[in-house]
Amino acid sequence: MTSEAAPPTDRRPEDLAHRDRTELRALAERYAAALDLGDRRDYLALFTEDAVVVVHTPDGSVAQERRGAAELLKEFDDLAGFERMLHLVGGHVAHLDGDGTATALVSAEAHHYRPGDADGEATDLYCPVRYHDTCVRTGQGWRIARREVFPLWYETRPVTASPR
Repeated sequence: MTSEAAPPTDRRPEDLAHRDRTELRALAERYAAALDLGDRRDYLALFTEDAVVVVHTPDGSVAQERRGAAELLKEFDDLAGFERMLHLVGGHVAHLDGDGTATALVSAEAHHYRPGDADGEATDLYCPVRYHDTCVRTGQGWRIARREVFPLWYETRPVTASPR
């Protein structure tokens, strides 16, 4: 008697949930990579066409709200003063709502490198951040429909070694 693996369409619900959670984490990681690499096209591909991003201040008040592709791309303008960036995704907890939507809590660290001028030292603007995401499953995979950005604090750190 031989046993055959079930085709992908016959997977158990827990297998599908695991796949969805893995894809949702990958979405958060792709967001970090797109920012770090300055890849506007990949960045936009992470969001629904009518996506909303709300950025809060460390005290929780709303600093800005952006809607749609043209507004979302302004994030790259905000980051233009930094020579390099590194966004590290730490924790990721996703809740699947069962109707093609999900919410996710993403914990991350953001590093923003600025070289010093002739008289100044190089710095890293460090910011631990939490993202509260609402995601939807589309024909192209999971996309962010709404992202709430909660910086926990900002710290400017001296950079003692020059990057290569």
